[in-house]
Parts: sequence; C-alpha cells; structure tokens
Amino acid sequence: ELTATAPRARRHAGALGVCVGAALGLLLISFASGGYFPTAWAWGALLALVFVAAALVLGNVVQPSRLALVSLGGLTGFGVWTWLALLWSSNPAATVLEGLRVLFYVSVLAALIAVLRRAYVPLLLAATLTAIVLASGYGLITRLFPERLGVFDPVAAYRLEEPLTYWNALGVFAALMIQTS
Repeated sequence: ELTATAPRARRHAGALGVCVGAALGLLLISFASGGYFPTAWAWGALLALVFVAAALVLGNVVQPSRLALVSLGGLTGFGVWTWLALLWSSNPAATVLEGLRVLFYVSVLAALIAVLRRAYVPLLLAATLTAIVLASGYGLITRLFPERLGVFDPVAAYRLEEPLTYWNALGVFAALMIQTS
C-alpha cells in the first residue's frame, strides 16, 4: 500500500514544485521592474535553465508534443537569427541585449515544456493568478499607504505603477488576472 501512494505523492510534489516555481519566477520578474532591464533577463534565463537542468537530472522531463517542439524550435530559430545579427549590426551592444532577451524567452519556454504536464495546467493558472494578485496588490498598497510603502515619483505622480514601474504595464498585468481566472 505504501508503494502505491509513493509515486502519487511524488507526482503531486512535482506539480506543486512546478507551480510554485512558476509563480515565484513571475513574481520575481514583476518585482524586477517587470523584466524591463537586461539584468532581469540574464538571471531569469539562468534560473529557467537551472530549472531545466534539475528536471533533466531528476528524470522528470515531460515528453513534449509536436506543437511544443515547433514552438520551441521557432523561438530558438529567432534567437539564433538575433545572435547572427551581430555579423551585420551597426549597434552590436544593442544586438547583444536583444539576444539576451530572446535567450530569456527561449529558456522560460524550454522550462515550461520540460516540466509542465497537462494535468498541471489548472495549478499553473492558479499560481499565475496568485503571482499577479500579489504584484498588483502590492502596487495598490503603495498608493493606499504611501507613507509606509509608497515612493513618490514626480513623473508618475500617484498612478499605480509599482512593482512594474510603468502604469500601463501594471494595467495589462492586472488584466491578465481576468483572463487567468
């Protein structure tokens, strides 16, 4: 009887790990100015690639669908093209930054493809919703209690912008909450 429940418990722990990891990653990116700056792309890509490596080492990699492989291949091809643009770019520094951004996208998609099972999707959506609520709630609290958490920005005035640092981005991020729920 113990051997029958052990794989199930491990599977549930894996689902929980995937969803908590995704929520924490989304929350970290949102509190890193919404991933706007290159430093967020670099550590985000590193974190996602470590996640993929851990899944490979633990043997928990999911057999990807053809659509997932085509999506990953297309995004990877775009990334390769971006890095190849260094050969003809008039601004190599900007090209490297764009290459890092695409590397971030590719690594996050690879992490999701490597560990996300169809059964985890409702949990992943709940984790995403939780991360969006926490980030958007923090932005609201900075305006409701500016003397405690708020930072006055003369350009933004009292618009809701934290933690993404741009009010329209926070609005779109909060609107994703409606789509997720």
